[in-house]
Amino acid sequence: MGTVQWLTTAYLLIVALMMTTSAYLKAVMSPRKIFIWGMISFVIGDIISIFAPSFWPLLFGRLIMAVGTGIALPLVFNVILMSIPPMQIGKYMGFGGLILSLAPALGPVYGGLVT
Repeated sequence: MGTVQWLTTAYLLIVALMMTTSAYLKAVMSPRKIFIWGMISFVIGDIISIFAPSFWPLLFGRLIMAVGTGIALPLVFNVILMSIPPMQIGKYMGFGGLILSLAPALGPVYGGLVT
């Protein structure tokens, strides 16, 4: 349980830290570049985690994945607010929230089925 707690707490801490820097990233980069950097970070962290032989490389990979997640989460709502007409913002914000709410519920189920 301690190992899982380390992975979860560190991951959520980095996600929260990256979410707070999203306003700065938006000021210095375009949404497209932010998205690309977020996805590159997530994929690199995923690859490191896949091939991790022990706990510390796994933790390192998860932290890099958290950087990508922390960049992408606020970007979803930012893109919705920038590109959707004002009359439809509520509907699309609801879709974005639905996707972000279902991912933590369905991810472990899918991972269990694959395993």
